[in-house]
Amino acid sequence: MLTQQQLESHLWSCANILRGSIDSQDFKSYILTMMFYKRLADQWGFESDAAVQRMEQGGKTLSSEVREAIRNDPDFHRIKIPDGCFWEDVAGTPTHQLGQKLNEVMGEVGSVNPQLDAVFRSVDWNATVNDNGIQKPRIANEVLHDLVQAFSRHNLSNANVDVDVLGRAYEYLILKFADDSGAKGGEFYTPREVVHVLVRILKPAPDARVYDPTCGSGGMLVYSAESVRHHNGSDGARAMKLFGQERNWNTWAIARMNMVLHDLPDAEIRGGASTLTDPQFLAGEGQIDTFDVVIANFPFSDKEYGYGRLKEDPFGRMAYGIPPEKSGDFAFIQHIVASMNEAGRAGVVCSQGVLFRGASEGKIRRAMLEADIIEGVVGLPANLFYGNTIPGCLLFFNRCKPPERQGKVLFIYAAKDFEELSNQNRLRPQDVDRIVAAFEAGQDEERYCRLVEMDEIAENDYNLNIPRYIDTFEPEEPVDMAAAVAALNEAEAAREEAMRTLRGYLEELGHGH
Repeated sequence: MLTQQQLESHLWSCANILRGSIDSQDFKSYILTMMFYKRLADQWGFESDAAVQRMEQGGKTLSSEVREAIRNDPDFHRIKIPDGCFWEDVAGTPTHQLGQKLNEVMGEVGSVNPQLDAVFRSVDWNATVNDNGIQKPRIANEVLHDLVQAFSRHNLSNANVDVDVLGRAYEYLILKFADDSGAKGGEFYTPREVVHVLVRILKPAPDARVYDPTCGSGGMLVYSAESVRHHNGSDGARAMKLFGQERNWNTWAIARMNMVLHDLPDAEIRGGASTLTDPQFLAGEGQIDTFDVVIANFPFSDKEYGYGRLKEDPFGRMAYGIPPEKSGDFAFIQHIVASMNEAGRAGVVCSQGVLFRGASEGKIRRAMLEADIIEGVVGLPANLFYGNTIPGCLLFFNRCKPPERQGKVLFIYAAKDFEELSNQNRLRPQDVDRIVAAFEAGQDEERYCRLVEMDEIAENDYNLNIPRYIDTFEPEEPVDMAAAVAALNEAEAAREEAMRTLRGYLEELGHGH
């Protein structure tokens, strides 16, 4: 069995074969699709062998024809692989035909597995580019040959890779691609530590319906299921209903693959449309569906969010007010709130501007506070997110606050607890634990956490800027004046001694001259 480190090293070495052939923000789709296809093909073989072994238990001997029939019986496979579309068919293809063969094979696999069709059509292995008037392959067939040979080194079925290891390796690749892509990484990846905070506070139940309206690569949904699996076993995770929407088709494909690789094939991930202007999960004419838990990291301050259409929203989501034309933050937030059922809860990553900006946003925030659906605000460190150095925050909504929190908002100032890395900051495990513990306890903690009455928030004109409620300034260490004077005198004496020594050297040099 491959270890986590071995698999991650292998997959990243495969990814590096494409480096330089195409832009870093693009080659993630090719590598992740190739890995996904290799996994499906290898798993098909593993399932076939396992089916034959089950039939031969008890000393039965099966003819080669029966064995072959069992191997090809679709009842033994969750994913169908047509004849001529196995990994060995690709690996045995002449180099100059590889791009065409990969398109054909993945197209066939998609055709017989409709739920994966768009996944395999999200990349074109035979694409060309114009080079001074000459059409050339975007990825040379020789590079594709090296990539196929590299992937051939390891079997990615359950016989050689535990499904949890494979899922974590897939997340590792997504993280590495986010690192490579810089600002582009934020479009499809939320740092896992931030996701852990959201999920651990929201605590989705085994039978929960969980929704991410801007799901990116699907990490928030995956970790929601993993959290339930950890506490309630695999049956609990399979009982969950996961829903996500992602407007970018390539990112949607990554999310769809992510679900399958984490053994969540029933998750409904829909793509190609904006959640605000074309929501995909509806409960009827003019009604959006509602969920137990909503979790999201939407595009900050999106200026192209569809202001014109949302002024007269056909789904009635802008119940607290019309957001400004140049920022979609409160359009997304109101969609999220509208997607919460009568007992629903939500955790949302936001820019801190939503806490204090005025005008129409201030009116929306006030209306939400007066409706008592905002449960908590968590201030995060700066530079946690790809391509965005400003500090973000987490907003938590709850239609059924516990009695002790009704008419109050919990503030947590977590901006100073982090690990500083070379390119960005990261929450450490102890930082995540501290935020979660403080949110669960809801007890005042000096300079960190405070449960604030709505009257005080109203006195602050419904401004939720954390320093208005928590003293965020660290007190300076008191100065021991006597010790300071003594240290100064000691330093002065040392300086005088050094000057005497220097004068002595100079006199000796002058005398010698």
